[in-house]
Formats: sequence, structure tokens, C-alpha cells
Amino acid sequence: KAEEHQRLAKIIEQWNSSRLDLFEISQPSQDLEFHGVMRFFFQEVGSKVATKCIRVSSKDQCADIKETLIEKFRPDMRMLSVGSNYSLYEVHPNGEERKLADHEHPLVVQLNWNYDDREGRFLLKNNYEPDEGSNDANSGKRNKTKNKKSKGKDKTKAMNHKAKSSPALQNAQQGPPGNVAGHNDKNGVAKELYREVPETSFTRSISNPEAVMRRRRQQKIESKLDGGVDGRPPRTGTLKIYANTLFPEVPYKTLLFNMSHTTEDVLLETLEKYGLEKEDPLEYCIVLVSIVILNASILDYSCQKQRILDDHECPLAVASRYPEESIMFQLRQRRDVKHLVKEDDSNYESDNAGQDDDSDDDDLPYLLEIPPHGTDVNYKPRIIILRSTTTEFGSGQRPPNCSGDYNRILGPDVATRHCIMASIEGYITVTPASEGAAETYIDGQQIYSTTSLQHGNRLRIGSLLTFKYCDPLCVNEINVGFKLSPSYILYISARYLINPQYKPDLSIQQREQLIGSKLKKVAGMIWNTVKENPNNGSLMALWMANASELLHFLKMDVHLCNATYDVQTVLKQAVDSTFRCLTQCVEQELNYVMPAFLDESQDQGYKPTMSDILRTLSAAIRLLRNCGVNAALTVQLFSHVFHYVNRLLFNKLVLEPKSRLCKKIWAKRIINRLGYIESWAHKEGLELAAESHLARIYQALFFLKSPKGIVDLEVTVSRCALLNSKQLRVIMDNYQQCNESREDKISRQAADKMIALATNTVDARLLAEGFEVKVEEDGNLQIPFILPEDGYTCEMIKGIPPGLEDFLSEFSKSDICRLTSQSRASGSWTVWLRGFVDIEYTESKYNNVSPGYLPESDSEDAEIEYITFYKGGASLGLSIVAARGTNQQECGIYIKSVVKGGIADKDGRLQAGDQILTVDGRSLIGISQEQAAEVMQRTGNEVALEIAKKAALYHGLGTLL
Repeated sequence: KAEEHQRLAKIIEQWNSSRLDLFEISQPSQDLEFHGVMRFFFQEVGSKVATKCIRVSSKDQCADIKETLIEKFRPDMRMLSVGSNYSLYEVHPNGEERKLADHEHPLVVQLNWNYDDREGRFLLKNNYEPDEGSNDANSGKRNKTKNKKSKGKDKTKAMNHKAKSSPALQNAQQGPPGNVAGHNDKNGVAKELYREVPETSFTRSISNPEAVMRRRRQQKIESKLDGGVDGRPPRTGTLKIYANTLFPEVPYKTLLFNMSHTTEDVLLETLEKYGLEKEDPLEYCIVLVSIVILNASILDYSCQKQRILDDHECPLAVASRYPEESIMFQLRQRRDVKHLVKEDDSNYESDNAGQDDDSDDDDLPYLLEIPPHGTDVNYKPRIIILRSTTTEFGSGQRPPNCSGDYNRILGPDVATRHCIMASIEGYITVTPASEGAAETYIDGQQIYSTTSLQHGNRLRIGSLLTFKYCDPLCVNEINVGFKLSPSYILYISARYLINPQYKPDLSIQQREQLIGSKLKKVAGMIWNTVKENPNNGSLMALWMANASELLHFLKMDVHLCNATYDVQTVLKQAVDSTFRCLTQCVEQELNYVMPAFLDESQDQGYKPTMSDILRTLSAAIRLLRNCGVNAALTVQLFSHVFHYVNRLLFNKLVLEPKSRLCKKIWAKRIINRLGYIESWAHKEGLELAAESHLARIYQALFFLKSPKGIVDLEVTVSRCALLNSKQLRVIMDNYQQCNESREDKISRQAADKMIALATNTVDARLLAEGFEVKVEEDGNLQIPFILPEDGYTCEMIKGIPPGLEDFLSEFSKSDICRLTSQSRASGSWTVWLRGFVDIEYTESKYNNVSPGYLPESDSEDAEIEYITFYKGGASLGLSIVAARGTNQQECGIYIKSVVKGGIADKDGRLQAGDQILTVDGRSLIGISQEQAAEVMQRTGNEVALEIAKKAALYHGLGTLL
């Protein structure tokens, strides 16, 4: 009893520390009785709310207090026995309410609010008076839609409360089973009371609401840290829950959870954080979005795979299985994601391994069964996808205490419970079930304790079963060295087949038919990949680059062009389709951050900013350049992107007058923000595309911020050559509606004159060109897609590109093919392409070379030096020129002069007349002066040059330089 007294005293002390002095509760007696002042409310129909404060005991029951309250509020009825006509209600600001049973103790009920720092009131109400809120349709509907989850949450909360409170409080608050928090006996009691008497410092009992909120947050954190295993604290972490589709102004909330919190817990807390605690949780869900990783530093946000998390999944545990920032969690309404699949990872059965078609498995690590000791398997090899946090292997039945996936595998020396694989912060480990007894090997070495796996490791379970560990994310990272490897390999394979030295008995027609059939099959596979993955931005960029490069090879090759006509048709369709799909991916990403243009404040907070827009554009152009997309295709794609920005802003301006954007202040603000886009475009070499396709919004904004006198308007309209009469009229009408006293009005005469001027000029031109005169901007840019004729990487690359041999290494190990370098070859990839070499010279050598051979260079030797500079972001200080010597087939880049005082001048190793062969391994032979300058500008702080010393003298260019 002493312990109970001490515990109760502590609870009362906590109450007194956060409540007003008036409501201070006395320390408990030896019989655990305590006293305190309580405030009660009373209202009758047509009367104002009355309030009384009376001192009560913890042993006073509800029935006794009701009699006292009736005497206080209705002294005219004190002699009558009317207690049964009245009920006492406990109500809270969030709308929760319940009727107290006669044997309950109101002071104990009030003290129990201390557990979660709740505020509440006690209302005395006549049972036979009509309830004003009962006819509220919305209230009734809300009460009817109380779902099982919210009830379950309240009930669990009450049970936890009861478990942690004093037994004296528990015993004193034994109400009927149905009277739990949130149970409504009358609709709208709480709502009506708080509407009539709002919360003020007079009506509440909490003395310091801010301190209480801090304490409440601390308690919530402590509750999340509770629940460790074996006395150890649980693994906790933060999750960003995005709700940008529901709340664009606050795109995400960062919440603290531990590994045991389920999707249901996360959903309920997220709804509370976004102020949706009154909503039905069944109408919402948490969606897992996985983002494709291009390499260690680039995330392709245009490629997203989505699935609905199951209620009992643990989001923090799910997040631990993925690399950081490669996934995100979104709060979505279920009606918007009906097309997504709801999965249950923990119910995965190994019998389905290798047969699951869900696209989310593409990024998960897996085990691929391989032949042991080099022998062949006479069955389809198994693929075991490591979906769960833990995956156990053994020859017996699934153990009852196995919490993750279980794979039953039968083979020599496989134990009943053999080994466990676990995912820990993105790494996969394997642990033998018992030291030494369960034979487990990695790359031939037996392991006895937890060991991490790397991509490509061979895992042997028992004495025979062998698997190769594969991590798709690592595979993607390895292959990014040279993204155009597929097109280059296909081209040199075709060149190998077309050479007369390959199967000399084949006729030309048979040879061309063989090449055509093989390449047509490959082109069909590329086309199918494009059709099946239209929303995968990284794949679209990869195959747009490869399809266009391969198409250029085949179309320009003097021997392959006629044999591959059908292949070229399929590749053209693939390039066109990938271009359109990739454009849509970039536009979709931009759509998330476009609200930054129309944000009234410069506050970053949780809102999208101009930095987010620039990051989205930079990620897109990095993706294109990383994949080796032709520069002309890049310009065309960003022309569509800039048109998309122009269309969204312009249509917002003219079609949504309620947005009140047609004001000088908004015109200046948006022009300033568009300036960031133009600066970025200029830095990336896209200034012409930006200037051309952002022109209409610029002209509309220029009109809004210009003076509005009749003479000024004539000059302004004459400079707005893209605004037709309908657009001009709408802009002026919207401007007049938004006009403030300090801004000039547009007179009717001036407006009519401007409309007539636009009709006679802009409208006439549009009609003559066959376009319709309309207000809104077109959804799609009305320009045809043009396949570039030049500017491909094959025109600049010399020799074997870095990364090509790595890409071929797996094929070489399987004896599918091998790559042989020709020491006497010039290294040019354009040697068989029309427009680059002398056809007669090429044909004369064609029949006398081995397959894959490239003609040697005719240039004389010069001394070659390799020079490295640390330039720290500055220029080397070189003036260069493109020139071709008398004995050279292609242009070279020569140093015309060394700028005095520059880095190269101070170093002293470079001189006028030296030829720059490569920059950071990239060849400068056969490219223009502008292209070479661009290559040198894109170098980092450290640059490596390959120099042919005094090469100008060897090639007869001394006088020129």
C-alpha cells in the first residue's frame, strides 16, 4: 500500500505542476483519498452556458455530484428527485465525448487526463432535451463512419493508460464496458459546448499549454523508444512521409518511429500530423516509391515504382533494406491508387521464387542458382529474391519462430536449419545456423560467423548447392562506365559479320541477310523494352542514346546501310518513342516543383523552391549526358521542357483570373524567377531553346509590368509579337480585375486599339500559317521530331572507349565473344562511314584486312607526353585552333598560343605548336574547335592531357601557328 500511495502522490504532483492553482489536488490520505476543485458546465435549451466550480472527493460518485450540481444550477428543483433526468458528460476539444456512469468518480476521471496531458470538460445535461447537434448531417455521417482502426486506437490508448496508472485510479474508474473514450451517447455534445464556450485561459485547467505540448512531445518520443528486446533499446529512425499530392504547400513531414511500428501506426500518426485525424484511415494508405539509382551519385527521379504497404509491414524495417534516398513513402488517398498492388512481403513463399512478376523486385538482391564445379544443370535454375529483412534456409519445414522468409532447399549436407541471410542498412549478410556443423562457403572459403556478401560472390550451401549473389544496384553502377556499349558492340559485331574474311564461302546476299536477321531481332527487343517501360526515365535515356547511335552507324556505314533498311525503320520508331516518353517523365517531375514559381514568399520551409526546379532540370541533363545522348536530341527535348514551363505559367495567367497573377508585382516576381531558368540554360548551352520557348510568357509579363499609357501601350504591344488578340484581351481584362490604386488603368480606347493592332498582325500571321487563334497555349510543342545527322559520339571517340571492355568481360567469360585490339589501327570509329573517308581508298583496303580491322594512321610519329594539371576550377590559359596537316586524314587540335600569366604559362610544359590528343582520356582528333573547347571546359579541378610535342612542325602547320 505504501508503494501505491507513493505512485498516486507522484501522479497528483504531475497534475499540480501543469494545472492552475484553482484545480490543485491535495495529497492522498492513508486511505488513498484526495480532494480537488472541478469545474462543471450546464446548459438548457435557449439559455447560455453556466459554469460552477465545486470541491469534490475522489470517493464522490457521479450520482452524488449530479445532485449537488442540480442544487447549484437549478435551486428551484432541489427538493425534487430529478437526478435520473440528468447525465454528466466528459467531453474533449477533439470531439471525443462519453456519458459517465453513476458509480464513476469524476475527480479520478479528471486526474486520468494527466497521463497524456489532455484537456477536457464536464457537462451536466438534461436527457430529455433535444440535442442541437443531432440533426447535423455532417456530424451524423462522421459518427457513423467511425472505423475499426480509430476505435482500436482509442481502445488501445485507454488500455495503455489504465495499465500505467495507479491501481487506485483503475479501481475507481470501473465503468460499463461500452463507455470508452470516443463513445457517443449524444451526437454533437462536445462540438456544441466548445462552440458556445471557446477555450480561453478562464475555461481551461492547464496553466502552461506550451510546456504541456513540450512534455507531450517528449512522452511521445519516449513511447517510441520503448519496446526494446532483451533490455536493449529498439532500433529507431526517422521517416519522411510525403503528401505533396494532398498538401503541395507542405510536401512532407519527418516522423520518428522504431522497427516495431507498423504501417497502420505510421498512417494514423501521419494523418494526425496533417490535421486529418477526423478522417477515415481506411480511405488513405502509405505508398512505397522506389527510385532507380543510376550510379553512386545520381538518382533518376523520373523512374519510380510504387506499391501499397500492407497494414502489418514495418516501414522503418522496409527502409533499412534499401540504400539511403532510393525510396520514399507517400500518403495517398486509396481512390487515387487503385491501380497499385498491395503486397505482403512477410507471406512470401519460396515456391514462387523466380516467378513473381512484380516490378518492385527489379531492384532487390537475389540468389541465382549456378552449376557446381562447372557442371551443367538439367533444370531451370532457381532465383531466390531476398525480399524480407531476414531469409532463412534449411531442409526442414518452416520453423514456427521464423519471422522472415523461409526457403526449403534439399541437397547433400544441408541441415534442417542451415543459414540465415539478413539485410542490415543496405548490406546482405549470411550467418551459419551452427558453427561448423552447417557447411556454408563464400567463394570456396568456409565461413563460421556472420559475413557480408558482395555482388558476384558464390554462396555454397552444403556440399553441392551453389548460388551466385546478385545485387541489381551494383550491376547498374558497374555498367555506367560507358552507356553506349550496346550500340558499339552491335556495330563492331555487324562489321565482323560483313567482312569477307568471316566465312568466305558466304555470298554477299547471304551475308547481308544474316546481318539483317540478327540486327532485326535485336531492334525488336529494344522496341519491346521501350514499349514495356514508358515511365522508366533511365531506361528511356539509355535506349534513346543507344538506338540513335546504332541507327547512325547502320545508316551511314557504306556496307551495312542497304542490308539493314528494315532494322533502321524499327530503330527510328524506338528513338521517337523514347524521346516522347522521356519528355513526359521530365515534365512529370517538374510538375511537382512548379508551385515554386507562384509562391508569394521566399520562405523555403517545406515548399518547393526555385532550387528544386533547377535541381530537377540538372538531374535530367545529367541523365542525358551520362547516357551519351546526342546533343541535338538534348536540345530538342529541352525545347519541349521549356515549352511545358511556358504553357503552365501562361495558362495560369490567362485562364485563372482568381489567382490574381495579372499584377505588376507578380510580373516582376515571375520574370525574376524565370531568370534563374535562363541562367541555368545559358550555362548548359541551351540558351537558344530557352529564349525561344519561354518567349510568350516573357512577353505577357513584360506587358503587365510596362506603363499603361496609350502611347506606351502601342510600343509594348509592338514588342509582344507572339500575343494574339484573344490572349491580349484576356490579359488586359484580368489586369483590370487585379488593378490596384497605384497602378495605371487601361482605357477602353487604348484597349480597343491594342486589340485591333494584334488582330491585323499576329492573328493574320497565324491564320496564314494555318494555326487557330486561341487563348490557351497548346499542350504539345508543334514542331516535328528531327533525327540528327551528326554530332554522335563515334565522331569524337578514338580507340576502345573506357568501360567497353568491362561491359564485354561477362560475355568473354562465357565464351560468347572476345574483343581483339588491332595495334596498327587508327582508332577511328568513322572509317567506314560516308562523309568521313575516301570511299575508293576504303574499298581498296576492305578486302585485304582481318575482321574488325580499322585502317592505320598515315601520320608521322611525334614525341608523346602525358601532362597533368591542377587548375582548381580556373582556365588553363590556352588558345587552341583546329587544323589538318598535309599528311593527316582528320583535323587535330593544336595550341595556337599560351596565355601569359595563365596556369599553363607558369607550368612551362606546353608550347605553341603542340597537339592536344586527349583530355581526361577523351580524344580531340576529328572534332571541331568549338567541340574541343567544350570538352576542356567540362574538366574538373584536375585535368590530364596527352600531348604530341611540336606536332605542328611534323604536319606542316608551323607557318599557320
